[in-house]
Amino acid sequence: MKPNQSLAAKAFAIGLTPIIPLPFLDELVRTWLLRRGVREVAAEHDVVFTDKALKRLTSGRQGCLIGCIIGVVWWPIRKLFRTMFYFLTIKECLDTMVEGALRIEMIRRACESGVLPAEVELVRDAMFQALKEDMGSPVTGIIRHRGAPGAIPLEGEWSVRCVYWLVDASGGGAACDAFSERLAALTSAEE
Repeated sequence: MKPNQSLAAKAFAIGLTPIIPLPFLDELVRTWLLRRGVREVAAEHDVVFTDKALKRLTSGRQGCLIGCIIGVVWWPIRKLFRTMFYFLTIKECLDTMVEGALRIEMIRRACESGVLPAEVELVRDAMFQALKEDMGSPVTGIIRHRGAPGAIPLEGEWSVRCVYWLVDASGGGAACDAFSERLAALTSAEE
């Protein structure tokens, strides 16, 4: 991933959305921030998405009904046992931040390769497949590495370095590479 101050700031903000105390507002803010990041990346590459394409690229992995049911059940438990779940909340924030950064980076790569905006569904499927197979939790990655992962950009503010450190710890480089390979396969299959 190329170090990008704006991407890191958006990923950092996306990562903080799970601590919003109002049910369903955290998901709305997360989606709004992710869409802003995608629009910014698209504008850099003169790509324009329809509203439908933007919603598909930034929608969650699970259906709305399942998300609502989980939110209704999970929210009271999380409120009652906040201290017990504090570590899990921080982990969720870090995981969300890394996933946001990776999704925006993958969409940037798809825009650069010329696949977007024409192949929204294929890009979305390739993106989620790469995230599912090649990305893990940054917290687990840091524990497994037993220290700081390598390849941390030295330039930029601490927030940029922090985001890229966590992306590296989660296997984000492998996920982006797998996504790029899937994109290459898609473009060569279409030719």
